[in-house]
Amino acid sequence: MKIGIVRNPVSGGRSGHARWRDISKALRERFPGCEVRETARAGDAGPLTLELIASGCDLIIAVGGDGTIGEVVDAIMRSARPQTAFSFMPTGTGCDFARNFTLPNEPEALVRRIAEAPVRQIDIARLSGLSADGTVLERHFANIASVGVSGRIVQAVNGRGRRVASGSLRFFLCSVREIVRYRPGRAGDCRRGRDI
Repeated sequence: MKIGIVRNPVSGGRSGHARWRDISKALRERFPGCEVRETARAGDAGPLTLELIASGCDLIIAVGGDGTIGEVVDAIMRSARPQTAFSFMPTGTGCDFARNFTLPNEPEALVRRIAEAPVRQIDIARLSGLSADGTVLERHFANIASVGVSGRIVQAVNGRGRRVASGSLRFFLCSVREIVRYRPGRAGDCRRGRDI
């Protein structure tokens, strides 16, 4: 089995970087020859996933948070091989998707779980709508799609500006700030094709 790994190197900050050393060692011991691709900015995980699938990878492992997982899942579903197996190793500031699973914390145990896990299907949804500039967007997702104030919070948490906090405290501070700043916009009614 050919394994491809898509890693977000800024996921989880310093602790995520330190965790990657142990994860990388465990992955290379269990899956010698696995191919690792690292993102440089938001949006890179999708093209890297497509590249790995085109090179013949049978399993794509996302190493990061919900953003990385979402981009990888979307790319798999858009690829010529949407049946490609997917797994993940959570290293993000917040990883809601990981809360759906009981996962070991130790990298060796997590890699062993991935290696021994039977393939099973998960639900994937597709969302389409208009972006702020009026272009049509379409995305697949496996866990959560954020719009409105929660979408703004996610953007603030993932922003590349100066970080005054990390982890749960960062989510809390960004949530308070974005809720105070938020002004509702218009949402389209997908059932009737009109604004509501």
